[in-house]
Amino acid sequence: MRKMEKMSMLKALRSCSGYRKLARAERGELQRERLEKMVRFAREHSPYYARLYQGVGEDFSLSDLPPVNKKELMAHWDEWVTDGGVCLADIQRFMVDLDNIGRKWDGRYLVYTTSGSTGNPLVSLCDATTDNVTGAISALRSYARSEDMKAFIMRGGKSVGIYADSGFYLGNSSIRSRLLKMPWKKRQIGLVSALAPTEEIVEKLNAYQPAMLGGYPSNLELLIEEQRSGRLRISPGIIMTGVRE
Repeated sequence: MRKMEKMSMLKALRSCSGYRKLARAERGELQRERLEKMVRFAREHSPYYARLYQGVGEDFSLSDLPPVNKKELMAHWDEWVTDGGVCLADIQRFMVDLDNIGRKWDGRYLVYTTSGSTGNPLVSLCDATTDNVTGAISALRSYARSEDMKAFIMRGGKSVGIYADSGFYLGNSSIRSRLLKMPWKKRQIGLVSALAPTEEIVEKLNAYQPAMLGGYPSNLELLIEEQRSGRLRISPGIIMTGVRE
């Protein structure tokens, strides 16, 4: 979507790190400032949000904003996005070729979809700034303590995600995007299909020996008994979870 401002990965890391050091009142002030900026931008560049927020005054809180859902956003997709040069039909044609997973549409936007587990899958776009900010947040979550980084390095520095690999889902697409940008990291970053039989997942994890393990809580829960039984033999220093929507 049209960018509010450009932010490199380094700047995003500094911003996220700086936020954690702010006092409670300072955080609240920054949150307010960012919310106002997002709402103003949405009103100016998205016809859908311009209509939705027409009754929202200048002095508003987050609870004053009318809620939306995936079904409504998909029904008004071309008016929802803030880049008028993009339409859903173009994105859907791009998504027909699964080799485009992790690649940028028109060299500008990564394409992500929710899993549709609620019956309403959502197609969304991610520009470079959004990618950098989410990457910075993820990195700081992963290595929240100095001992986390030490454990990651000492256990081999490999990370693997257990995610659905059959579409443009966030976990699958983000991992493939990183590997397309940095193909030399194929030995450090891996993906195991969450759709595979548990026995196959266990076999691949044993062979890979990840220092960081990520995946859906439901899949990771299944691995607890595999580890207790001795069939799964890994010792990751960091475990990250995500959800399907």
